Amino acid sequence: MLSFESIFVSVYLPLAISILLYNRLKKKKGKIYLFFLSIFLFYLSFVIKYTLFPIPVNKRYLAYINQHMPFHEMLKYRINFFPLWIRPDFTFLTKEQILNIILCIPFGFLINFIIKTNISKIFFYSFLIGFSIESLQMLLSVSIRHVYRTIDINDIIFNFTGGIIGFLFYLIIARIYVFICDYFNIQHNEFTYYIYIHSITKRKDGDSGISKDVRKYHLLKKHIKKL
Repeated sequence: MLSFESIFVSVYLPLAISILLYNRLKKKKGKIYLFFLSIFLFYLSFVIKYTLFPIPVNKRYLAYINQHMPFHEMLKYRINFFPLWIRPDFTFLTKEQILNIILCIPFGFLINFIIKTNISKIFFYSFLIGFSIESLQMLLSVSIRHVYRTIDINDIIFNFTGGIIGFLFYLIIARIYVFICDYFNIQHNEFTYYIYIHSITKRKDGDSGISKDVRKYHLLKKHIKKL
């Protein structure tokens, strides 16, 4: 079995450090941005570990499995392209489905501190992470000629749902945070200031407080790149 730990040390960790250095040295990002980016990269490593690893690479083991069930037969039983509403025997909210939702809640929450987002982008990125996971599982299965994980379109649906829930959590927390800061006239440090400016720009256009938020944003805009 190929474990994630070996890949983490030799591939993922150097890649993550390179991304952080690039954002610091080339894009001149501040330490608070790098803090959130580090958390996001650590979270992605967790996703990769629990969705793609361990990968069976032992040739004897793979040969033994293929003798009892050829690869093309595995494809029939371990790949599902039918959405949940088509299958009459579908069981809703099993443990696996709940875990797939929970898996992507942090994604929908944390990404707002890394890039500029809106609801359409969140929809796209939430779909993309689920689609990427299932696609990588498929590619790895084809490369080793063994469907070592069940590939299911419903996993994409539940991952997508988790991303949207995470974004909704973010919107609620951002609104509460801005209200508390404004109501009590809280003096910010660098960290709370970063969170504040990423919260006041998430109001919807129809919000009665939008004009106030826009004025705040333009007053603070010159400081955003420094954080």
